[in-house]
Amino acid sequence: MRVPINLDELTAIRPKGKVLKKKAHAAVMAAHPRATSIIPLIRSKVNTGPERFFDWVGLVFSDTILGTFTSIDTPSDRDAYYLVTEGGRQLLARVGREAVESQELLQPVTTRTFIIGMNRFKKELNPII
Repeated sequence: MRVPINLDELTAIRPKGKVLKKKAHAAVMAAHPRATSIIPLIRSKVNTGPERFFDWVGLVFSDTILGTFTSIDTPSDRDAYYLVTEGGRQLLARVGREAVESQELLQPVTTRTFIIGMNRFKKELNPII
């Protein structure tokens, strides 16, 4: 499901227990008005075997930092991710500059961290709803 939005026109909201306001929170709430739970997610890249090997070689034999491939991936994906529970189903929602894209998860998420494709997601402690 893709819902077009203009992130610049939305008013930023601040959930309970958080210091900063985010327009992405308002966007996901507008895209899923019947949601019973919206949990912000932290995304990180899952490194492949060769990437993990070169990370360790770079750490041992030079002055590079561990996680070079992860730090390279971070600026390329600045979208916000959310786990949305709506009507007995769970959705993974991605909020970009122009749209909120949601896709239904095949299996319910019951743990704090989970992996989908080459992405690792970790639930934040304070849900929006």
